[in-house]
Amino acid sequence: MEKLLIDLAENSYEIHVGAGLLERVHEYLDPVDKLVLITDENVDELYGKA
Repeated sequence: MEKLLIDLAENSYEIHVGAGLLERVHEYLDPVDKLVLITDENVDELYGKA
């Protein structure tokens, strides 16, 4: 996984890029106020029933 820091002073945030992040998305929900999830057409086939 790669972490990219978007440095915007008081509005800075990290972007996490990598395989398997959807399985661990709960790790990112509690400590943040906002979450954006960007995915592609393969995710529904793999995890749509989850």
